[in-house]
Amino acid sequence: MVVNRPNGGLSAARNTGIEACAGEYIVFLDADDTLDPETVETALEAAKEHDADAVLWGYVREFENQSKPKALFDGGRVFDEAAVRSEIHLRLFGLTGRQLKHPEDANTIVTAWGKLLRASIIRENNLRFTDTKEIGTEDALFNIEYFVHVHKAVYVDWYFTHYRKTNASSLTYTYKRELPERWLRLYEKMNAFIERNGLGDEFRLALQNRIAMSIIGLGLNIARSGLTKAEKKAEIDKIFSEPVFARAASSFSLRWLPPVWKVFFFFVKMKQSALVLPLLEAMNSIIGS
Repeated sequence: MVVNRPNGGLSAARNTGIEACAGEYIVFLDADDTLDPETVETALEAAKEHDADAVLWGYVREFENQSKPKALFDGGRVFDEAAVRSEIHLRLFGLTGRQLKHPEDANTIVTAWGKLLRASIIRENNLRFTDTKEIGTEDALFNIEYFVHVHKAVYVDWYFTHYRKTNASSLTYTYKRELPERWLRLYEKMNAFIERNGLGDEFRLALQNRIAMSIIGLGLNIARSGLTKAEKKAEIDKIFSEPVFARAASSFSLRWLPPVWKVFFFFVKMKQSALVLPLLEAMNSIIGS
């Protein structure tokens, strides 16, 4: 079945798909990505075999001249309810402890794609995607609201999704002036979810770490803009002066971070926008190369 609707953005398209779905499971796929032919069959077999509420798998980042596979965990495994809470649900809020040795993994499991989900959980809890125009990025919040209901999950140790990283018009690479305000609304919703569900201090710490690490994403958004250097520095200073970001950066532990990340966040803690901006521009150059 193909459903056509006026363009209302990614969240609206996914919500339309949810409402049209009459099957037992749902898989999301973005327009510029692809799935291996055996993906759904393999995921369904894993879900049925283990009576799982979610099946996850790795992906391949498809650059112009190379492909880079990305695993989510070390080897295939089955997560019972306790492991879902401590290793999947918690990680959706942010990295903690030794996980910070690999800060590049902060968002590897937050995507809506790369998962097979039980449709009844989505329907019974009336789960929907919140528009990016409100919260900046929709996947993490949806998954947080979904995985609180998951009793068992399976990770298939293979790279079924091909995530195209060469699309310059992608949402990932478009400058968004309103991004800080949108992400603040996202973090407010995530914090409210923690309090509403009594998730506790470990989840609060994970969220604080996510907020601190998001300064890189906000900074890269500024670095790739058409603003002058002085204007970029002023925008970074605004982020540093925002209490939510300032508190998270101040309490962010550098203990487990790789050396380059320690340098970056040391400058962030010192609110040295003149030193942070060149690092962000260097990161942006590497990402774009």
